[in-house]
Amino acid sequence: NIHRQFICVLGVGSCKVDQITRNNCRSCRVDRCLQSGMKPELVDATVKTKPQKTSLSDDKPNIDQLEIGRKDNNKQYPVLNEVVISNVKGIKESPQVLTTYITNPIRQEKKFKSSEVNKNEQNTKIDIEKLVEMCYKEEVNILSCANVGKSTSGTILPFKKRRTDHYNEVTMKICNQPSISFTFEEEFRLHDLIVRREYMNEKTLAHMQDIEPTMVKTATERMFADINANRKVTFDEDYLDFYFSASQKIVSVILPEVFDEFKHLKREIVNKCINNSFPATLPLMWACLDSKKDERLLDQDKFLGYDCFTEIEKAEKLLPDIQTRKGMGMEDYSHFISPWAQSWEEEVFFETSVKALVQLLGGDLKTSLLFQLLLLTSKPVGSAAANNGLKQVKEELGTLLYRYLASIHKKREAAEQVHSLMGMVDKLHRCGHILTKRRIRMLPADQ
Repeated sequence: NIHRQFICVLGVGSCKVDQITRNNCRSCRVDRCLQSGMKPELVDATVKTKPQKTSLSDDKPNIDQLEIGRKDNNKQYPVLNEVVISNVKGIKESPQVLTTYITNPIRQEKKFKSSEVNKNEQNTKIDIEKLVEMCYKEEVNILSCANVGKSTSGTILPFKKRRTDHYNEVTMKICNQPSISFTFEEEFRLHDLIVRREYMNEKTLAHMQDIEPTMVKTATERMFADINANRKVTFDEDYLDFYFSASQKIVSVILPEVFDEFKHLKREIVNKCINNSFPATLPLMWACLDSKKDERLLDQDKFLGYDCFTEIEKAEKLLPDIQTRKGMGMEDYSHFISPWAQSWEEEVFFETSVKALVQLLGGDLKTSLLFQLLLLTSKPVGSAAANNGLKQVKEELGTLLYRYLASIHKKREAAEQVHSLMGMVDKLHRCGHILTKRRIRMLPADQ
């Protein structure tokens, strides 16, 4: 209803209205349309027009009112000939013969044309759902017949009914399908996921401090001392092992409590999923660090999902210039000084994979967050039912990732970026294995 009252989502009445954001605020969109000259009475869906008469019986004139040579609106109607007059009595018995006895053939011709148009319109109403399904089946047939070797590098994530037919392992040819604007609800969901990850990281650090308070305090103080002295940050091997194992166990417990996407999964499935996939998120963390190493240290931690402003006073005591301190990269940590892995090839593989991931993320917080959640669902856990549950979560997150990238890039670029990110999954699992299982343990200086 055009007369329905809408409220601005921001409360200011000046939301941006364009091809992408036009569905975010209905109030501002209606105001913009009215300012452009839209007439509300012409677009009111509640006003129903009077249907046109289509039957011949409705158009039949009254025989008693037929007058030979009658004038109407200064127009002289042709006089009926004697043959017509002799057959006028049969009109009532045979309505089908009506076309022979009308005194104004031009007007009657228009009536018959309009009746035919109305009948055609009724017979050709478009079923949108059926049309979408037909187009989708046609596209699937084209993709199934296409040569994989000749297909364009990339993938199309599905919309609506297509969600259940997408597999990230399959290389699909990119087609020019229509894109749907990124909705306000999806944008809100991304911001909600960011807040939930910060909450999860806060709970993880709190649990680690409860388990090993002395070790965590010592590692934190040493890290700030190294930063303040412009030295490479050094962590004890015991602390690194504790950090990797404790984080994995804590995340497997609190993940379904924080993220709604995992709530419908059974506890044992989530535990297996985290045990298989959590190490792959560690090289992602270093890629996030490298992508923001030229910004402030606080901005770098914020990008990783740690809200340092909650304990900024404690941090300023250990690092007075933390507000302006520049961020750090992999080269600023001593446990990446070669040789740190058991083979040179593993070190090169780890570093090149991290650098490639930095380029793909492009310093985008929402992209890194969605890809982190995708990594946690990337390894199968055993049974077919459990894998189907993970597949559903994976497809939902993958669709959201593609739609977000398509809202800030071109559709082809977004599809290629998602495909390239999914191609990094196996590499990150190997990098996680190198970091946790193939790392050379460095003895302390006093030993």
